[in-house]
Amino acid sequence: MTQGCADCTLMWVVATFYGISVSFSLLFKSLKVGCGNFFSWEPVPKVAFVDDETFGTHGHLDLPDIRIHYVASGSEDKPLMLFLHGFPEFWFSWRHQMKAFRKDFRVVAIDMRGYNKSDKPEGLDNYSMYRLVGDVRQVIIELGYRSCVLVGHDWGGTVSWAFGRLYADFVDKLIIMNAPPGPIMKRLFQTDKRQRKLSWYSFFFQLPYLPELMFKAHNFSMLDERFIKMGLNKDELDAYRHVFSQPGALTPPLNYYRSAMRRVGGPLTHDLHYTMPVLLIWGCEDEQLTIAVPNMVEKLNPNITVRRIEKANHFLQNSDPESVNKIIQEWLAQFADNDASSSNSTAFSSVRVVVVGVVVVVVVVVVVVVVVALVIVVVVVVHLVVRVVV
Repeated sequence: MTQGCADCTLMWVVATFYGISVSFSLLFKSLKVGCGNFFSWEPVPKVAFVDDETFGTHGHLDLPDIRIHYVASGSEDKPLMLFLHGFPEFWFSWRHQMKAFRKDFRVVAIDMRGYNKSDKPEGLDNYSMYRLVGDVRQVIIELGYRSCVLVGHDWGGTVSWAFGRLYADFVDKLIIMNAPPGPIMKRLFQTDKRQRKLSWYSFFFQLPYLPELMFKAHNFSMLDERFIKMGLNKDELDAYRHVFSQPGALTPPLNYYRSAMRRVGGPLTHDLHYTMPVLLIWGCEDEQLTIAVPNMVEKLNPNITVRRIEKANHFLQNSDPESVNKIIQEWLAQFADNDASSSNSTAFSSVRVVVVGVVVVVVVVVVVVVVVALVIVVVVVVHLVVRVVV
């Protein structure tokens, strides 16, 4: 209990320090570009092309405690490939991967709870890891599947790491991009000064109001800086700006950080022992996470496949989709024969079951006919005997 209080106090001290630093930074920026537009922010109009059916069909899933928006493409007869985005993103960040894999999969990208067209419940308890993991399970079930290839980036990746351990039966294969497993991130916070420095925003986001103000100031210029790193064109940039410039759009995503650092709902602990194949793709020019993350993953579990993209940044599925898609395709290809064999084996087993069933039915019918015939013969014989005696 004492240690918990000490950790909480330290968190708020560090958060306050970064809050003061950001306040001075915003002040200097205002003096440089002009104070007149500091509180100037207006919702960006919706970009029509995001709803284009070439990306997929839009829908909503009514889960037990939340409504989740999704976009889907590909045949429903194919295996499910489910995509989970990070911050500050939404389903649209997976458009390149959805296009690349919709021939072989039913590709579905969701807006995580609190984002875009999904519900935005209030309160930190609604953004605990248990809630986020529970959403994924319910999404798979509501889509009509028993399992999926789960693909996650950033916060979506962190949720995917946890989901793969808690609900292994729901995951055929796990693909993560630039997201640390919970145990590794905890260790890096304790031992790696550089990672603590890079993760300054995690402390800063604990403060109320100020982080939202930072992103809104000067007409969302801070968000623009992050979006530009994704390699977006103007229309794509406007699509992101539209989503996060809407009233109340920033607090729910920031609550992911607030809930996690304060361990709302209790800590969700897990190790790196996975029963399904796992692929970690890492953009080595990540400005938020050190290269120590993939190195530690390899060390702690050599069975996890790690692929590095040297010149890719944190938002690699957007900034370098060709490399990302190629790595995924090559990795999945090694399982194709096994998956085909499994399908053939399943099909053969099904045929065998049907044949056995038919044989059993025929045998039962024959037995019934024979028994009935014997009964009739017995009845006739008895009747004749009775007549003779009489």
